[in-house]
Amino acid sequence: MNFLTCSTGHYSTYVLSYIRCFKFIISFMSQKVSFSTKLDQTAFSKGNLAILYSKPTILVTTFVFGAYFLFAVVTAITGNTQNLLLAIPALIFGGIMPYVIFKNAKKAFNHNPRLAEKITYTFEHNKLTLNGESFNNEVTLDKVFKVTKTKNYILVWHSKFVANIIPLINTAGTDIDNLKSILNASKVKNNL
Repeated sequence: MNFLTCSTGHYSTYVLSYIRCFKFIISFMSQKVSFSTKLDQTAFSKGNLAILYSKPTILVTTFVFGAYFLFAVVTAITGNTQNLLLAIPALIFGGIMPYVIFKNAKKAFNHNPRLAEKITYTFEHNKLTLNGESFNNEVTLDKVFKVTKTKNYILVWHSKFVANIIPLINTAGTDIDNLKSILNASKVKNNL
């Protein structure tokens, strides 16, 4: 009788730990995070600038051209006007280029009605679902290149150059923590 009681007690401890482990796995696999967003023209354009300036090479190049432009203007004020002509490419890259990108993003937004739709991004254990008013798309998380967080946006990168924009105003802190755990479990690069 004592042997049966010990055995039953011993086995029941293992059974309870397996049940807890199974419940944890089920709760983890059923964990999902959803973000709904509807971008306006300005948010889309600013998001495109965030995508552009999330690249370190663009930031460094812009800084170098900006510093060179300031150097050329300061030397022109002091009397050396030879560097002023070389400041024109710096002005084009440092000032006009972001303006052109902003304007082109606005034009693209106006010509593509899908960009103005309300889109729901649902991250689950192994997949990302995008539901718009006129489309549904499902992507496995191993096809997502990376997910990055900037000051105002979460960017879901599908390649080095293409990303979906989710404004941070549409998220909560716990949602970002849950998203980070889903991405880490699926081995998606992120900086959340």
